[in-house]
Amino acid sequence: MTRSALKIENKEAERSARALLAARTLRMEAKVGFSSYSAGQVFDIMGDPARITDWYLLAKSVRLGNAAAADQPFVVDFTLFGEVTEQVLFWDPPRSYIYIARGEDFPIKDYHAEISVEKKDADSGVLFWRVYFDQISGAHQQNLLPIILPPVTEASIQRLSQMIGGTKCSLVSDFETPLINA
Repeated sequence: MTRSALKIENKEAERSARALLAARTLRMEAKVGFSSYSAGQVFDIMGDPARITDWYLLAKSVRLGNAAAADQPFVVDFTLFGEVTEQVLFWDPPRSYIYIARGEDFPIKDYHAEISVEKKDADSGVLFWRVYFDQISGAHQQNLLPIILPPVTEASIQRLSQMIGGTKCSLVSDFETPLINA
């Protein structure tokens, strides 16, 4: 299922969403070079919530409900994190979208992320997934997440890379900046 063509692209929505990113620490940046796929095709894969379980290792299932439009929240059931609601704040296909994630058992309390696709030519480019946050509930989770999130994310982007004609993957993480106990 692909999301509808609705765009949440007005300048105020973008400015507001980018301000939320800037207010947090960039914790992980995944980068996947791709070829044999257009930027639009890659964006369609990343922008389709139903495809999350195809590539993200901890995602068990996705409930879309009435989430066919980009501005409607959907729920992802994650191993370790339970049900997490994701909500798009800015949607500008095939270039980027910014979203938040929240859940009762989700230890990251201020999770914000951006997916962006940079076109190099008609059938190649670079996909970026940038994850921003500062607040994690509980000392145990503050110690555990910096250990498990980078390798899980790296394995997930390797899996994603196979789906989008990936040529090179990288992940940079920053858990040196102190986390806040939420």
